[in-house]
Amino acid sequence: MPASLFCVDILGRIYELSTSSSKWEPLSYLGVEFKRLSASEHSLWAIGGDQQVYVLIYGTDNPIRVMEETYENQRWNPIDGFCDKLLGTDRYHFSSMDGKTERRFTDVDLPSLGWQWEGDWQLDSTLNGTQLETEGWTYAVDFPAAYSPCKRFTSCVRRRRWVRYRRYVAVNTWSSVPPLHRDSVEEPFVDVAVGGSELAGWEPDNLMVWAVTIRGRVIFRSGVGRLSPEGVSWLPVATPRGSEASQISCGPSGLTWALTWDGCALVRTGMTRETPHGTDWCQVPPPDGVRLEQVSVGDNSVWAVSSDKRVFFRQGVKGHEMSSNPTLARGTNWLEMVGSMSAVSVGPNNQVVALGTDGVQLYVRGRVSHAELTGHTWRPLTVPHPGAAGSSRSGSVASLPVPASVPADWPDGPPAASGDGQGAPEPAGCPYDSDTSSMSGQSAGDTASLRLLRLDDDEPSAVPLGRAGPECRGWTSVAAGGCFLDPLHVPPWFSGPVVADRPEELWRQKVLELLKERDSRVRPFNGLYDEAIERSSWTRTTKCRWWTDAPPHNWAQAVLELEQRGTGAAQVEFGQISVYVGGEKMASVCLSEVSAVLNSSESRRQSVLAVLTAERMRRRLPLKLWFAEEAEMEDWLDMIQTACVRLRRIEGAPSENCLWAVTDRGDIMVSDQRLTTAEQELAAETHSSLSQCQLVSDPAGCPTPLCRRLERGFTEGCSLVISYKLPTHPSWFSINLMTGVTGSQETENVFHFNPRINRDVIVRNSRTKDGWGREERDGPQPFKGGDTGEIHIICLKDQFKVLAPGLCTLFTHRMDFRRITHVTIQGDILVTQVSYDAGPAEAAPEELFWRQLGGHLRRVEAGPHGVVWGLGHDQTPWVYTGATGGGQLTEHGGSGQLHTMTDTRYFYIYENQRWNPLSGFSYRGLATDRPTWSDRTGRVQLTKDTVLPPSRHWNWVSSWSVDFHVSGGVDEEGWQYAMDFPASYHGYRGMQDFVRRRRWYRKCHLKTTGPWECVNNVKLRDLSMHELGGEIHLWAVTSAGDVLHRLESRPDGSGGGGGWSSVTTDQPFAAISCGGHGCVWAVARDGTARLRCGVTAQRPLGTGWAQVEHPEGRKLKHVSAGQSAVWAVDDSHRLYWRQEINPVTFPMGMAWRHVSDHVSHVSCGAGNQTWAVSSRHSGVLQRRQAVCEEDSAGAEWQHGLPGGWSHVTCRGLRGPC
Repeated sequence: MPASLFCVDILGRIYELSTSSSKWEPLSYLGVEFKRLSASEHSLWAIGGDQQVYVLIYGTDNPIRVMEETYENQRWNPIDGFCDKLLGTDRYHFSSMDGKTERRFTDVDLPSLGWQWEGDWQLDSTLNGTQLETEGWTYAVDFPAAYSPCKRFTSCVRRRRWVRYRRYVAVNTWSSVPPLHRDSVEEPFVDVAVGGSELAGWEPDNLMVWAVTIRGRVIFRSGVGRLSPEGVSWLPVATPRGSEASQISCGPSGLTWALTWDGCALVRTGMTRETPHGTDWCQVPPPDGVRLEQVSVGDNSVWAVSSDKRVFFRQGVKGHEMSSNPTLARGTNWLEMVGSMSAVSVGPNNQVVALGTDGVQLYVRGRVSHAELTGHTWRPLTVPHPGAAGSSRSGSVASLPVPASVPADWPDGPPAASGDGQGAPEPAGCPYDSDTSSMSGQSAGDTASLRLLRLDDDEPSAVPLGRAGPECRGWTSVAAGGCFLDPLHVPPWFSGPVVADRPEELWRQKVLELLKERDSRVRPFNGLYDEAIERSSWTRTTKCRWWTDAPPHNWAQAVLELEQRGTGAAQVEFGQISVYVGGEKMASVCLSEVSAVLNSSESRRQSVLAVLTAERMRRRLPLKLWFAEEAEMEDWLDMIQTACVRLRRIEGAPSENCLWAVTDRGDIMVSDQRLTTAEQELAAETHSSLSQCQLVSDPAGCPTPLCRRLERGFTEGCSLVISYKLPTHPSWFSINLMTGVTGSQETENVFHFNPRINRDVIVRNSRTKDGWGREERDGPQPFKGGDTGEIHIICLKDQFKVLAPGLCTLFTHRMDFRRITHVTIQGDILVTQVSYDAGPAEAAPEELFWRQLGGHLRRVEAGPHGVVWGLGHDQTPWVYTGATGGGQLTEHGGSGQLHTMTDTRYFYIYENQRWNPLSGFSYRGLATDRPTWSDRTGRVQLTKDTVLPPSRHWNWVSSWSVDFHVSGGVDEEGWQYAMDFPASYHGYRGMQDFVRRRRWYRKCHLKTTGPWECVNNVKLRDLSMHELGGEIHLWAVTSAGDVLHRLESRPDGSGGGGGWSSVTTDQPFAAISCGGHGCVWAVARDGTARLRCGVTAQRPLGTGWAQVEHPEGRKLKHVSAGQSAVWAVDDSHRLYWRQEINPVTFPMGMAWRHVSDHVSHVSCGAGNQTWAVSSRHSGVLQRRQAVCEEDSAGAEWQHGLPGGWSHVTCRGLRGPC
């Protein structure tokens, strides 16, 4: 993920170096020079030349909006009615929500010049999602009480809410922070530090800002957060007597160190969410005989520089665990690093950037990892200095004097030669001491608290520090607090083809050079000779456990075999998976039948692979294989999927016409509806088995009535062949093509074929919900008693065609035949066979082929022209690059590139207690109570030790902490109270509350690769795209609930351009979806739906939001809009469809209709195709059947692949699927 390194030069100008760039870029100069600098992910805090504090918000497109509110209160009296004449004990006329603070319109001011009002005060016309009357009043018996929108005879008071939004406009520009005193020169600042974004239990996006004054006082800036970038006020923090501070540093975990004027260190302890400024200082002595001059704090590391430019590392520091054990904040002992530096800065993942003693050369500490925080080498940056006249001397390795004793094969590469071919001379007065592994004049010391870190023999024991030319401007300060450096993907800051910061032995480099030389010799002969082996067969086997097909199902020891045949590894013509138990083949799957290969492990302790086929899905029996190791399971998943892809001749990136889905493990799956040549051939070979089936087969004759389901519907080209026997004296029989099961009120009869033999007539008709239509009786009636034969019913474009011995008749379509789902046969007839041919109908959901694409996401969203975006668990947006591979997938295809992907997830467990009269709240509960430690439902017992990361690619980055941000509120210890389990929880103890719970969380981090490029500067929780006027418009909801809009580029780079535009909303939003004809639907956080009015190609942002009522008073959480259909899911997983929508004349529709339950997610495509994820059985993909233009709600769900799906999108489809 791109980030930036910041530096201040000697002229006080600040420069930025992005991890995706190799050039310094100056920040805008507004006439203020800077001396000190500290950085976080999206903010810079600096000390200006006037010794005051400045802040700059950078790298974010999320608008910073704050809603100010005030309540207008009135009381009723017999003379004036409702008026502002309140009692002396009443609240103010204009007050806060609780009535304790007066808030007149004129009393609400902007915090600083960095804010602007978006508009004037406006009435809030809703109460908990319910639309209020025009004046917006809510009524109650008295202050305070429960307010209602209805006025009753007991309503003596009323109030209404006024709101006004203010926006922070000082983004990407410096803003002055109010000084400590009214006279700014009374106590100037000398240092500032920002951090604490990951303090346990703190509010999201809050920061800790510390400053040091010229008097040595430490000052804490309170209230700094996303909605308050400048903070609220300065809070003095006393230091021990005689320990005046000179410099301070704060890490992401909130760990804060300060240095005193005499070179000692102070560590702040007792920092919690209630007291982020801490409670006490702990003194840490410096190394013996050393005076510390500068300190920098990271996650779990503390680096310091002494007055004689020696570098030290503090061992035993663990910032994320300091709240439970304060000794982990101070560490154990000092380690001296090799080399001399004038300043160091630690990044958010413990990566270290240092400034050389010459004040020009910057270095990055190599090989820093969680296991080895000290790293191994100093790697010089070769990016040209922005103040250099040329591009070489100040930013190249050639300008660095190198001692003669440095070997030529040192890991960072040999020093560049000078123009005369000789190495750079050894600098005078700076001899290199190879015995002590330190620079001349430095002493390792011989104390218990100080140890010298020695490096391996094959590495340089020190990095020589060169001097810059006179044309270079030096640096005075470096800030890496907002720079996330990936050790495996080094930024382009160094000379040479550096791919990753890993130790590369000399023999590896030599082998690589020999292979390259051999390849150059062999390449001219490629294609001159035929392959010696034209066809081959290869197999691979392993031991695993197999979930048996026959009951009773259990895990059996087995041997798995993958067999492939073809003309080479890349040309597979046949493949098969076989399972052997005791030498006997127990199960086999042809690769051409595979629908998907999924990781179906239910926990970290399992490594289960599931191979899904259409036939096995109909039996609900996937081929499950349990491997000994997770890595082995991933290898087999990659092998099987690669073989399936090669067999189907699938190459490159998916087409524009695709289904996208995500599993609950974050695997990204895609089903391409563009058939390759091999797939067309395969479909032709298997057409009869896939499209034809026997619904009835009974030589003796099956009695009526009978009803059979038509799995693929009855669309154009489908046919039914009914073989029959008539009794000796038949009266009548009928064949009906229905939209559902007979007997349902919603069922309609699309085609009713009714030979009435006793009346010598054949009646053809149809029946809607309103009744039967007009009968058609023309034509002969050839059926007689005792006859046998076949009746053929064929669906044509405009009519049904019926063929029988002596009969050929037609029936023009009166209803949409695509809604047909069942066939029923009734009357005096014996049915011996019913054959169903689905013809060219669309494939069933379980027959679609899904392949894993690479990367890790929480959800994806497809748009026009193949544009695909994704969102991670940390709400970071990603754009698909057009490649395949990454992560566990070994093959890389497509025209795009693979990128490093990161993600962060939080895992939760609940601590449960019950109250008893003897011991109060304790773990001694009733026998029917939930476990002491459980999941949210209380049905699954969990402990801190049993909760593991989802896979081996995830790593814990924090310890378990109490979560203070739980819906319903918590008390000071994080507990929620209720009458019993389960119930509605609240954050205070009531008289009838006998149980309580609190939530614990732990953060987990993932690092992988995939064909997805990060979109910086914004955090999104939902997004959607549509096309207007030939441009792709993207709408998004930010993590704070704001709505953004932008023009998106096509994959070929055409169109798009520009940044994000903010769309004003009356409250925070939660979800958004773009439909046909410019309709944009959204869901607010209060669960109400919204429709954006006036969206056209000329006015893509529209004019305003129109509120749509709740479905049955329930709160919505998700919405999906198609061409003329709108679907929504509420917080109870109930699915609704919006009735009577006309996207042109009446886009809002009439009302919500409940369709089904147990739906966690729904997606509606451009052609109203509808797919959903069922919340049953851990997530099952399902498709809506019989969706047509006349009835976009369809008829019923057709289930597809089961198990582990969390998200699906069909918005990239351009045809039926």
